[in-house]
Amino acid sequence: MYGLNGALVPVLLWVGGIALSVYAFWRAARIATGLARRADPGVPLFESDAHPTQTVFVRLEGVAERNADGTSRQELIRRCVQGEPLRLEHQPPHWDEPERVGVFAMQGGQLGWLDSATGAAVGAGLERGLRAEATVAELTMGAGAPWGRDLVTKITYELPARAAQPWRGGPATG
Repeated sequence: MYGLNGALVPVLLWVGGIALSVYAFWRAARIATGLARRADPGVPLFESDAHPTQTVFVRLEGVAERNADGTSRQELIRRCVQGEPLRLEHQPPHWDEPERVGVFAMQGGQLGWLDSATGAAVGAGLERGLRAEATVAELTMGAGAPWGRDLVTKITYELPARAAQPWRGGPATG
């Protein structure tokens, strides 16, 4: 009765409606689980004329462990949102890492620590009194349990200032 075009239009509309529903559900699920959050490379958190800065993105270690007070780091990570500021603290040496920098939520509770290479660079600066700032860059699904989360931090830290080089070749004063 409708011919080929008459039967094709309702089928295409039906398939399009199903596809749109699946996409809307997928987006809502990603937002609800935190997987839609992406790292924002952005600009450094602070600018310093006296000291150059470096920005790195680091996946935290030790996120599956429990804190000394018994709180789950995974529960603390689930409460984190992208862009949230974090606190960095130089910690006493561990048996496998001489330089260890802990990452803490501003509300309290340790989320994990930096890897040894980044911890050495940031820890040396913290000992010298240089500034370092960290924010939540990305929340991802953990490689372990399906409900586990990994946290990627954006860390901007000051590098030690270079020694001032005297300018050679200036006019002779005498």
